[in-house]
Amino acid sequence: MLAIRTDRLLLRDVSIADLPAYARVRAHPLSRRFYPEEDTHLDKAEHLLRLFVAWSQERPRLRYQLAVV
Repeated sequence: MLAIRTDRLLLRDVSIADLPAYARVRAHPLSRRFYPEEDTHLDKAEHLLRLFVAWSQERPRLRYQLAVV
């Protein structure tokens, strides 16, 4: 699992456990203005998160989608 840590920041691979937080961010009004309405639903967030997890397991790894903690 990829993780980059500083004193105030953690960048890490996403996991399916991030779904509640990721769905909240995607549904937030400030975030929704960048996406069509159908992209703000829970099922779309889950689909994308599973895709990002799959990317993190590819070898060689060519794509990155990291959680900012």
